[in-house]
Amino acid sequence: MAVGIAKINEQVAATIVDELIRCGLTKALISPGSRSTPLAIAFARRNEVQSQVILDERASAFFALGTAKVISAPVAIVTTSGTAVAELTPAVVEASMSNVPLIVLSSDRPFELYRSGSSQTIDQIQLFSGYLTSRTFIDAGAQDGHSRLRSQISRSYLEAAGLWQSPGPVQINVAFREPLVSGDTEVELLEARQSNAPWYQGVDLCQVRDRESIAVELLRTRRGIIIASEHSETEAIFAMSEILGWPTFVDPRSRVARRSQYAITNFDQIIRNFDLCQLEVPDVVLYFGKTVTSKPLAQWLTKVGGENCRVIRHSWAGDDGEGVAQCLMAGELSHLLDCLLSIQSISTGPFDRDYTEKFLAIDKKITSSIDAMADDGRLLGEVLVARRLMGELNDKDLLFGAASMAIRDIEAMMPLREDSPVVYENRGVNGIDGVIASFTGALVSHLGSSGTNDGIGALLIGDLAFLYDLSFLREVERLSPPALIVVNDNNGGGIFSFLSQREQLGEDEFEALFGTPHNGDLGSMIRGFSVDVIVTKDVADLTKAITIVRRERRPLVVVFESNRDENLIAHQNFHQAITAELSNFLATPS
Repeated sequence: MAVGIAKINEQVAATIVDELIRCGLTKALISPGSRSTPLAIAFARRNEVQSQVILDERASAFFALGTAKVISAPVAIVTTSGTAVAELTPAVVEASMSNVPLIVLSSDRPFELYRSGSSQTIDQIQLFSGYLTSRTFIDAGAQDGHSRLRSQISRSYLEAAGLWQSPGPVQINVAFREPLVSGDTEVELLEARQSNAPWYQGVDLCQVRDRESIAVELLRTRRGIIIASEHSETEAIFAMSEILGWPTFVDPRSRVARRSQYAITNFDQIIRNFDLCQLEVPDVVLYFGKTVTSKPLAQWLTKVGGENCRVIRHSWAGDDGEGVAQCLMAGELSHLLDCLLSIQSISTGPFDRDYTEKFLAIDKKITSSIDAMADDGRLLGEVLVARRLMGELNDKDLLFGAASMAIRDIEAMMPLREDSPVVYENRGVNGIDGVIASFTGALVSHLGSSGTNDGIGALLIGDLAFLYDLSFLREVERLSPPALIVVNDNNGGGIFSFLSQREQLGEDEFEALFGTPHNGDLGSMIRGFSVDVIVTKDVADLTKAITIVRRERRPLVVVFESNRDENLIAHQNFHQAITAELSNFLATPS
């Protein structure tokens, strides 16, 4: 066991150093100490980095600061644990205020030694607060916990170098357990990119050379896919879709102002049936905005996002939910769009039209299948609620989706229409907290915008999220906006019925921990806030409710009574029916 811990320490440290070298690191300052031994040895064994040993951590940090000023590139600082890390504070503060790129590699004691009285153990998590561009925590001894190690290090380097904001100091805090090293000279590194490439290529679209290089690559790609999620530059994304001719997966929150002719809304179902559809893995995936809710899409990207499928991402925070992207772009997309427009006439190798047309045909078939299922009564429960809601709203309206099932059902039922409503969701880190308040705030601002002041707002929410923010109904009644709140009341946490916990736990244990039935009368609670409510099991009542809100311009709540087990079966039947329809469609000669 001891030898295993030591080897993991060495592997993690050597991989950190290797990835930093791949990113371009050439200089490191090391202050001697015991806990930092794995990192010190890893640097000492790499000739690509000029390592300077300085006894005093404070002096070492300022030496690194001066070096980084001259070379205009990140410089690493290695320290042991405890107050040795705190000695870096003056230089870190100066680097922050002067926009100097530093990488603080602080060694740490494992978290189980915090607050134990162990020597040289302090809380290193809060050090440098307010003066870091980013901080990353790595537990070297975590079992199977290093699949994202290279992506973490590569992103930290880009953050220090200033890809998304001004250059500055970053901290990579690494906790090592004893024994620290094994004494072996051969260390197996964690999997890396080929050809000594860094995990992430950083592209600054403000730089002419960077954007021209990406533009040429995109225009020469025959088979590509665009993923359009929530992003502020919607028009630029869809203009690029028109230029490239790639299938464009449209997330409901992409706030589409103008749809590309290549837009695909049923991408979740296509990815679920990717092999059945005999679709080839694209050469490039161009991913815009925040991570999409679809779990099948995330799993597919993790599977295909390797050397044969290049994943390029652009967001304002460097998002890469799957950790598989090879390229992270920063800067305004308008720069890339202008570049594409200027050089598209000289590009070689136009897009594979047959590839795109196959996606479009499959997407159209899925849409017609969903329409047929709705018409003949095969679409049931909460899925049907989302479909009816999406079908009744228009481009002057706002739709807000709550976590977790609501936004997924909206995603599955989103129609491909010019007049689709704008869709919002608290997707950053929020779960079920504050959803009614967030929706109301969004709606009030939405109605204050020119061209949408005669629209309405709709919120699709689960019962637990509704109860969590129930008190805000007082403000809804006071503000009295034209708001329709649709509550899927399945008496508990419906999303958990879809997860493995449902099969792994006994009925009583599952209900207590995850089902969490509220057993409440939502209708009576809502009336207590002087807000009108319709309690129903008939989805047709949604049409009536929307008509009331449009005509009377006042809030109304619809409680749709559901059943968790029936809802699970309805979703399963929906996915199985789509797969069967696609199988028949693909087997029929065109």
